[in-house]
Amino acid sequence: MNRVLLRTLAVIAVLTSGLSFAQASAGEPAIAAPDSSKIVEESSTGSYIVVLDDAPLVTTLGVDNLDTARADQLGAEMEQSHDAVLADAGISSADRIQSFTNAVNGFAAKLTYDEAVAVANEAGVRMVLPDELRQVTTDSSGKFLGLTGKKGAYASGVTGAGVVVGVIDTGIWPEHPSFADTGFPAPTVVLEDTPANPACNFGNTAHNPNDAPFTCNNKLIGARQMLGTYRFFIGADSDEFDSARDDNGHGTHTASTAAGDAGVEATILGQDVGKITGIAPDAQIIAYKA
Repeated sequence: MNRVLLRTLAVIAVLTSGLSFAQASAGEPAIAAPDSSKIVEESSTGSYIVVLDDAPLVTTLGVDNLDTARADQLGAEMEQSHDAVLADAGISSADRIQSFTNAVNGFAAKLTYDEAVAVANEAGVRMVLPDELRQVTTDSSGKFLGLTGKKGAYASGVTGAGVVVGVIDTGIWPEHPSFADTGFPAPTVVLEDTPANPACNFGNTAHNPNDAPFTCNNKLIGARQMLGTYRFFIGADSDEFDSARDDNGHGTHTASTAAGDAGVEATILGQDVGKITGIAPDAQIIAYKA
């Protein structure tokens, strides 16, 4: 797995987590707009995902070319086309929250229902979907997956070496001992690091003084917050971490279950509960807070 593929997965993280794609519930028909040729389900949040007919970059250029100057050029042109769709529907480009270009050609926007219908009926628009808030559920991942012992691939020596696991969840607590660098090789995947999109996004003490800085290592090789739409509509409470740091522990649990180090001494509220090992303890991790 290479870095451009993970950047593609990050785009998918934005689309499918946090405020994400939603479908009409069974037995609840979508609302049909008067005098329109397309059906649009009304969003309860005021946020919509607009998907265009034109192919994304991963289709037109291929996975291995997403980090090229040509990809940057085409991506910028796609973003301009997103604004053009809004303009043609009589909507300001300021209502576009973020664009997606790698894995899907589309964008998230704050729209009224009538505006969403107008956008849906613009030429080149495939669909307009409501954005909904998704909640985390299980905390028994190993049992849920049927991976509760050293058997199968693990017993055959397949323990995740050379694999990078991208975890899309509530973030990660980087100091957790399951993510310690115990001699892992240098990562082959390197996330692009910019001020607007840090590759190791911790230490936003201006928002929360308890958000301690952390330097990613050869186990936890990257961590990003992917909450553009969520922050736009909901923001961040003062006791939240406006970074990739985990607010409730679910993402940390998931990441440690999937790829936590082997033989880590675990305690809960000071109570020794023995040693824990991730399903793929030799894998490296990139965490996406969604």
